[in-house]
Amino acid sequence: MPRLLTSLIASAALIAVPATAHAATSTIGTGVGNVFSAVDYSIDQGDSVTFSNTDDRPHNVMSFSLFGGGFLFESETVRPGASGPVDGVEYVTSGTYAFFCSLHPGMEADLIVGPGGGAWSRPAVEARLLPARKRSLGRRGTLRIELRSTTTVPALGFEVHSGNRRIGAGSSGLVAGTPKVVTISLPRSFRRRISSLRAIRIAVRGSVPYGIFSGSTRTFR
Repeated sequence: MPRLLTSLIASAALIAVPATAHAATSTIGTGVGNVFSAVDYSIDQGDSVTFSNTDDRPHNVMSFSLFGGGFLFESETVRPGASGPVDGVEYVTSGTYAFFCSLHPGMEADLIVGPGGGAWSRPAVEARLLPARKRSLGRRGTLRIELRSTTTVPALGFEVHSGNRRIGAGSSGLVAGTPKVVTISLPRSFRRRISSLRAIRIAVRGSVPYGIFSGSTRTFR
């Protein structure tokens, strides 16, 4: 197993460990007007949460805490009389986390995560630019990237950059422990530029919902 992926697995394990018991489902509700139905809600680690909107206007749930450039947990905006999942709570470890409705200032409450249960391990994805000759990049016009994940990931997005210029992008799903090679087509203007350079430095960056994305950089000669 690549050393970097081994390190990612260890890092993810420090953040959360897989749940060993059946997780429960809890509900965050709304009151009359722009308020939640309680000032705090208690769950155990690894539990799932549903947001049920019984008010006459749309609401959502957004954590004040952030993770990886996004919310620690969040729901879609839920219309009156409907409900939906609060994504990301299954990865949260014990503690108290304030949340709010982004549509109505002052509509806030706390999610209290107890020490029981076990939080899910966060996805850890490694993206590695595969070696190639600079000349072949210009001739073929494609770049190959190997992706690996510690967990099954339905979808992740990534971009390829040379300096400050984005030269490609893609998305893919991954199966836990199974490497996948994806091919990115390079723009024609970039391919022409390659021939005039002694070397070109390319980086891959990305994100995975509620997880850790480790990109890479390679110099092609």
